[in-house]
Amino acid sequence: MSERKLTDQEIQDISYRQTWQPLLLLNTFRLLLVILLAMLFVISRIPINADWLPEIVNNIGSKVGSSSVQLFLASISSYFLVSAIEFVTIARNWPTFRAQTVCQIILDILLLTLLMHSSGGVQSGLGMLLIISISAGAVLLRGQVSLFLASIACLAVMFEHYVSSQANPAINFDQPALLCAAFLGVAMLGTSLSRRVAESERLAYARGQDLQRLQQLNQMIIQNSTTGMLVVDEKRILQTMNESAWLLLNMPSGPINRQLSTLSVELDKRLTAWLAGQPIHTSFRVQNDGADLVADFKKVVKELRPSFLVFINDITMQKQSAQEQSLASLGQLTAGIAHEIRNPLAAISHAAQLLAESPDLLDEDKHFTDIIQRHSQRVNRIIENVMQLSRRSEPKKEWLKLDEWLQAFCDDLPASTAEKLKVTATDVIIDLQVEPKDTRLLADPVQLVQILTNLCENGLRHSLQGQGICKISIMAGIRLDEKGVVIDVIDHGSGIAADSAEKIFDPFYTSESTGTGLGLYIARKLSQVNGASLSYRPITAGGSCFRIRFRE
Repeated sequence: MSERKLTDQEIQDISYRQTWQPLLLLNTFRLLLVILLAMLFVISRIPINADWLPEIVNNIGSKVGSSSVQLFLASISSYFLVSAIEFVTIARNWPTFRAQTVCQIILDILLLTLLMHSSGGVQSGLGMLLIISISAGAVLLRGQVSLFLASIACLAVMFEHYVSSQANPAINFDQPALLCAAFLGVAMLGTSLSRRVAESERLAYARGQDLQRLQQLNQMIIQNSTTGMLVVDEKRILQTMNESAWLLLNMPSGPINRQLSTLSVELDKRLTAWLAGQPIHTSFRVQNDGADLVADFKKVVKELRPSFLVFINDITMQKQSAQEQSLASLGQLTAGIAHEIRNPLAAISHAAQLLAESPDLLDEDKHFTDIIQRHSQRVNRIIENVMQLSRRSEPKKEWLKLDEWLQAFCDDLPASTAEKLKVTATDVIIDLQVEPKDTRLLADPVQLVQILTNLCENGLRHSLQGQGICKISIMAGIRLDEKGVVIDVIDHGSGIAADSAEKIFDPFYTSESTGTGLGLYIARKLSQVNGASLSYRPITAGGSCFRIRFRE
């Protein structure tokens, strides 16, 4: 969407077209005039049958050089030589444009006056050619210099006529006077027109500058806008996009002119839905751990070829803010009534425990006491998790040697997890790999323990349910493709359905009857406050991978 600026070479080309090019055209006309006068002189002197020539050509040809052949030949030769030299000086742009123009007009006046004198004076009609030079000077020089050149032409014509009148006293001064008046009139008219042209150019330049500033301002607004903007043509080929769109689409590399689907398949699907008149209010992501985006489309018609303006907005903060406000309100409410809930909840749980220990309780009724115990514990976990959200503290980061820290975590995990999974500590298998071994990580160790404990317990439970083995893999280290430190927790379960993968990090979403739906949500929030992202990545061979990526 950027507006291309003129290069130095383009500016020089514009300057050349406004100055040197008209001077070059004037010199070309001068050379053609010299050749024409020479041809007329030759045709009128060669004894050939020229009946096929127009009468006006014969009349003019008979006058050319009629008074002095030697002066005509000397003048026409000098005129040709001067014109040829001026081609060289114009090409070299030396001397200056103004100096060359003044010199050329003065030489025109001098040489055309000599040609006119050698051809019978003012009566030859060659004096009219001076009007072309004077008018050209008025347009090119744009000032009082043109009146000065017109005055020189008047003096030259009057002097030539005075010299001619010495040989023929019958000649009057009416015709040269009219010619001089024409010189002055053309000079004044050309000066006035050139001033108006100069004013128009200045006005056009000023408006052009205003337009350029406005375009730059628009460009700055577009580039600095937090809304991503793209333009695609009717074939859905990307034409341009601003920096915000580039960032929201995960900084794609490669050429601009490519299919929209190569940037984002979801965005291309939403354009298809919009064209079909279907609602497109749902959000999408470019990658699993990316931002939540919404798209809007506008049709733009240019020269009967439709194109589409695509707007992309990041609503991640809006969704997070809504969730935070909801959970904060829930946390405050829970904190206020936690005591009132926990007391009767503890009484219910204790009574169920005593009832289960009663020798008079039938074996088939113990099932109901187990239900009471299990759901009481679940309610208590929900209360603790929600209260934790309301009092979450800032992270206390420190540098951790990842290999040693993870090894200590893996040594402690089986004992704390085995009871929850109803297995022995020896049944819990954790495969740990850290590359490189000297990887260091800046994070809050307490919060990192909470994140990994949640992910590992989920992974061990799904592995046990899916494969019958309580085993997970933890692979950590520096990943160049992720540009930072990565910790992967991989289980051997049955994986997560595609329609559920986008919801697993939402609060209170759970696929299990015993879950609270807050574990993964809390893990992601704790990851974010530690400068990391938590995302789910399916495994083709089976199982799930939860990746914690710490930015550099």
